[in-house]
Amino acid sequence: MQFWMPMTALEHFRKTDKSVTAESILNQAVKKYDSNPTNSVFWEHLVNATMEGLWYGELRPYFKVWPAIGSALSKVRLDVCPDALVFPVPCIAVRFAKQDARFDKIRSMLTAIVPVDDPQNSRRMLLRWKAEPCGCCDFLSIDMTFSTMESGLNPYWAEKNAASVLAARIAVGVCLLAGDPEFIKPDVLACDREAYNRYEEQGNQPCMDALVAKAAKQGVKGWRVGEVYETIPHFRRPHFALRHTGKGGAIPKIVPVRGSVVHRKKLTDVPTGYLTEDGEEVE
Repeated sequence: MQFWMPMTALEHFRKTDKSVTAESILNQAVKKYDSNPTNSVFWEHLVNATMEGLWYGELRPYFKVWPAIGSALSKVRLDVCPDALVFPVPCIAVRFAKQDARFDKIRSMLTAIVPVDDPQNSRRMLLRWKAEPCGCCDFLSIDMTFSTMESGLNPYWAEKNAASVLAARIAVGVCLLAGDPEFIKPDVLACDREAYNRYEEQGNQPCMDALVAKAAKQGVKGWRVGEVYETIPHFRRPHFALRHTGKGGAIPKIVPVRGSVVHRKKLTDVPTGYLTEDGEEVE
């Protein structure tokens, strides 16, 4: 399954100038904001540069959200205490599957929890995503000094843009799940995925950690959210489907597709027999 990746200012500027760094972009944004703190555009550039700097500094960590759990995350209530949220790194990308059309307007977003320089030493959750199809960036800031995340969400943004509420629900939902290994598992290199699953079944934590560390050294630092529910065995009903046939797939045809068991192999792991009083196994 393929997932969207955040488009950053660094990637944009490096198309024409390879010497640009995340730090240089942040320094330039700070200078512009200091020259005119009331300019909302300069503020957005500063927030964006700050989040990207944190993200690159943490080696571009991410949450891959599988479609099976995406619907549940989009319905998460926001009346939760900010202290209940688990955030593994200061800034992380939430990436949705390209096959999941429900999130076409967001696709991927950067999520960060940053301290605020005030007497209360407060914190804010910052969200930034590339709005589609216009391609511009949308931002959302949630004040975490309130008793709930819903109270810290500015009503103006909630009324102005429905995507803001959706982004907040997903960010809160992922952070609530981040401490539960049943829903979220570390990502490793594709060539090591089978070995990681085998070590997990054996309870071999040192080998699992070694594969995670190996992936991080090669730039893969992330977690897979809800994948376990994507691979539950189920029966796919018979249906009709569009198939492109002929030379070069030039002839479209509606053809019948037989029903089938999806993830049939996992059914073999389910015990179907029993043991007699003498300890003999009966299939």
